[in-house]
Amino acid sequence: MVALFLLAGWLISMFMSNGSLVSMLASIAVPMAVEYGISPIPIAIACVIGSNLAMATPVATTTITMVQVAGYRFKDYFRLGGLVGVIGVITAWTALVLLYRL
Repeated sequence: MVALFLLAGWLISMFMSNGSLVSMLASIAVPMAVEYGISPIPIAIACVIGSNLAMATPVATTTITMVQVAGYRFKDYFRLGGLVGVIGVITAWTALVLLYRL
């Protein structure tokens, strides 16, 4: 469940604002975790971390959009941002599993 919301946060936040995405995902994830008898804290943390890993598209964050003026192409963002995102998802998932003993 942690991996699901971590990946969902990462993928959706490439096309949506981080704050609104966390509000949307947390309103789904926390009641779902409570219903299944899982602590909602690691699930909420996964939503927040996943939404902040988006760098694979120029619309993900404002600063990346400002850099686009330098002549970078869409695939340039995807190469570097996708790699950083995958490494971030793996690191965050491992840390959450180790810290919360999931």
